[in-house]
Order: sequence, then C-alpha cells, then structure tokens
Amino acid sequence: MELKADVKIKKLFPDVELPVVATEGSAGFDIRAYLQTDEAISKIVLFPNQEAKIHTGLAFQLPVGSALLLLPRSSMGIKKNLILKNTIGLLDSDYRGECLIFIKNIGDDLIEIEHGERLAQGLIVPYYKPNFVTVYELDETERGAGGFGSTGRK
Repeated sequence: MELKADVKIKKLFPDVELPVVATEGSAGFDIRAYLQTDEAISKIVLFPNQEAKIHTGLAFQLPVGSALLLLPRSSMGIKKNLILKNTIGLLDSDYRGECLIFIKNIGDDLIEIEHGERLAQGLIVPYYKPNFVTVYELDETERGAGGFGSTGRK
C-alpha cells in the first residue's frame, strides 16, 4: 500500500531544483547542493577529514505526524568517501528553516562538491507521538533482554 501526502516546499532562491522521486518504486528523493547563496561559487573542495555545511535552498512544510529523514546516498560514500556528519538528519514537521546537509570527507583525497550535485536523499516517514506509561514489568517475549548477537543462538 502506497501512502501519499501533500508536502509544501519553498524555493529559497528562484533557480533551486526541486527534489524528484526518480522511479515508481523509489522511497526517497534526491536532495541537491545549492552553492550559489551569497557569492556565485560552482564548487566546494573538501580536504581529507574536512567537514562542510551545504545549503539546499529548500524549506519544507511536512504533514503533522511526519518527519523528513536525510539519509546518505550510497554513491556518495562509495565513490567519493563522503558521509553525512550526523549520519542521519531529521527535520521535524514544525521546522520551517532551510534544509541543510552536513558532510564530511572520510577519504584520503580532495573531494569536489559541485552546485546541483545530489548529496543526500530524503525520506518522509510517519511517526508515533509517545505517551510514556510507567510500569513495573514489561510483557515477556521470546528474546527477552537478549542483546547484540543474542538472536539465532541455540
């Protein structure tokens, strides 16, 4: 079952490219670097271990009860040794500021980030608002309190 929702998006600059869902089966959408915010630059060079804050030129209004996850694109890690600094970004439904991408060069070479380059993918997910209930005991399960590596053991 496919869930659909209207997501309002604001272009902070007239020439910002809107995200596009690439294929019918794609869960996420690519988010691109927007480098021409103050001075017109066409690329950023990252030295090994260097970090950068990258603008997207986009602001989102998400449906109440949803959040936007910013996830790494596999090609950025494999081809360029770039990771998202915070591993996964989270935009809440009440946030109206610019969507920013924080990246880090974990490789040994200089890496260039170009204007319009696809840096992350966004995934809009519903969430539960927790109503925490204090209890003395939790329901039993087959796994119980077994931690890392505890499943599959006989």
